[in-house]
Amino acid sequence: MRRYRLEDLDRRLGGRQCYEWDLAFDAVPSGAEGLVSAWLAAALDAGAEFAWFAFEGSFNFNHILTADIADQVFAVGSSAGIHVAIDDRARVAAGWVATITAVRERAGL
Repeated sequence: MRRYRLEDLDRRLGGRQCYEWDLAFDAVPSGAEGLVSAWLAAALDAGAEFAWFAFEGSFNFNHILTADIADQVFAVGSSAGIHVAIDDRARVAAGWVATITAVRERAGL
């Protein structure tokens, strides 16, 4: 696991700080949903306003939790709760897109 602070040069996050953690697995771990939920809860408990997990290559400051990349986000957490969609079919459902964009809207992005 590696951690990087991402520089928001265009200040799209309104002065917030953004960090990326790269996690690499040979296979999806058993109990992945619980593991991802626990990591999100820990980030929120440590003071994160919101946090998410997405597939490699999906991050862009212009597309944080936007509808067009919702299918690449497999977990999101905020004060409204933690939501996980490990299954590919769940990430293309209209409800998932609404969940992702609602977190974005609450964050004022």
